[in-house]
Amino acid sequence: MPFVTYEDFETYLKHLEKFGMVFGLHNIEALLATLGNPHRAFKAVHIAGSNGKGSTAAMIQQALTDAGLKCGLYTSPHLQRFSERFKIDGEEISREEILRHARRLKGSIDREKIPEGFTYFDFTTAMAFDYFARQGVDVAVVETGLGGRLDSTNILKPVLSIITPISLEHTQVLGDTLEEIASEKAGIIKEATPVVVGKQPPDTLRVLLETAARKNAPSHVFGRDFHVVIHDGVFDYHDNSHTLRNLKPSLLGDHQKENAATAIRALLVLKGRGLPVSVADIPESLRRVHWPGRGEMFENGHDPSIRLMLDGAHNPDGAEILRHTLETLPFNRLHIVIGILADKDIESIAERLLSMADRVIAVTPRNERAPEVAAFSRRIRPFLGAGARLDTAESISDGIALATRSLGLGDLLVVTGSLYTVGEARDVIERNPAWRKMVP
Repeated sequence: MPFVTYEDFETYLKHLEKFGMVFGLHNIEALLATLGNPHRAFKAVHIAGSNGKGSTAAMIQQALTDAGLKCGLYTSPHLQRFSERFKIDGEEISREEILRHARRLKGSIDREKIPEGFTYFDFTTAMAFDYFARQGVDVAVVETGLGGRLDSTNILKPVLSIITPISLEHTQVLGDTLEEIASEKAGIIKEATPVVVGKQPPDTLRVLLETAARKNAPSHVFGRDFHVVIHDGVFDYHDNSHTLRNLKPSLLGDHQKENAATAIRALLVLKGRGLPVSVADIPESLRRVHWPGRGEMFENGHDPSIRLMLDGAHNPDGAEILRHTLETLPFNRLHIVIGILADKDIESIAERLLSMADRVIAVTPRNERAPEVAAFSRRIRPFLGAGARLDTAESISDGIALATRSLGLGDLLVVTGSLYTVGEARDVIERNPAWRKMVP
């Protein structure tokens, strides 16, 4: 029976979680067929990668919206609200629309007697494509969930594929080496369809380019076909036909400038494929991008020298990127509140990040995959710097409160690790009038 209330829908999604991760396109094909194959109703830009895919997707969506196109954005996971996954022109779907599309999909599943076994992500992906089609979007920017080749979103036939930086992640599923993971991500490259490739290690790039060559897919490669020069907090973009100078994206960190270069190249490719992208408007679009929880800065209303950063550094490369970003920021003492899921590479993340901190507070997000906090603190303790203090808190709210009590002049508090940790922390920060968001 279709859902009566939004709470019924949430209960159903939890029910679907029991099927875990089921890879392959047969489930999504069946779900979309019951809806009349809505994914064929709009142009799509498809993005895979380990780091930066959400930021890159948000930049492209903003520029396409600014160009006058009705643009959908489908990303995962969400930070605070399920509705964050479905946006059109930057606006989240309403609860009423969620329930309408969930009922429509569940009703069609029941009518067609599709057996259970499809996943949470299959269901939400079908909802997203139906929402975009019924709202009449011109184009949708769609982020893969996990991997690429067998990801539910790979049902799309995009006008452009993008692969952002790849790192070791989900090795139990995607493979033990960068090359194996790259091969899975390369599965989104389609026959004779251009692909923009972000900054990659040489062996990873080789796999991606070999796949592109086999599929006759024109490739546009960071460092080969387009370049970025970072200077004084801004960057210049160069390719054979365009130079854009002194660009300053709203998102913090040099890695976001590299992601922005990938987004620019993607927009220029889309312009060449007939979309009405204005090169002159790209700098302003980059300044307007909003992507919470990734280098997001807040200041203390009582003492603006005290700042707080939210950043979802959920894998070793993400932790390394965060470290580099922190090395560019001025602060007196560094406090880190960190919570990581048990199936992540906890030690590698801690090794890259925690030696910088004067104080670390271990927390655990509200997730069944989260480790017990005492065990988590034991695993990260060896990676603290000399003289650093390690504490634990039973909740993220308690961890932030504990850290805040010891913040002094010029201190920086970073909340990091799992996106679930960052999402919970953002809920806490938004409810606390002592913190206010900084404008880049």
